[in-house]
Amino acid sequence: SYKDGRKDEAIEAYQYAAEKGHAGAQWKLARMYAEGDGVKEDDYKAFQFFERIVGQGIDPGSPDGTYVSNALSAMAGYVRRGIPGSPVESNPAAARDYYAQAAWSFGDPHAQFELGRMYLIGEGGEADVRQAYNLFRLSAQKGHSGSQAMFGNLLFQNGKQVRGLAMLTAA
Repeated sequence: SYKDGRKDEAIEAYQYAAEKGHAGAQWKLARMYAEGDGVKEDDYKAFQFFERIVGQGIDPGSPDGTYVSNALSAMAGYVRRGIPGSPVESNPAAARDYYAQAAWSFGDPHAQFELGRMYLIGEGGEADVRQAYNLFRLSAQKGHSGSQAMFGNLLFQNGKQVRGLAMLTAA
């Protein structure tokens, strides 16, 4: 239904599956609310769906692990800036924790990049350039272009010009 443009039918089916605990359906509904895709955009409703996914206790490496990883990153983004008109307030320290869980437990390259940025500038806690370097390196190895650029820049700034420029070029 979704692919055929019948989003009302798709939403009904996704809601039914989401109520049964299907992480993929919950994730799709969350993305639809986050983007206003077939529904009125509602970041708080999206946040609630992402929260349900994370609350299911799905283990890293399981078939639904990608949904959890993505949900953790999305929740981190919402908590990082807050959701106006909702109970979700800006809390960079909590955002850092969500990103850390997605980065370390699930190996999510986007979470590694965002957590690296937070460590680099000390957002949500102490700055730690070494930890940022490690996170950018891990994410860059997975092809994340933002991490490749950040990692290349850090290498270049630390006297490893050739390797740094190579990484910047790859980005």
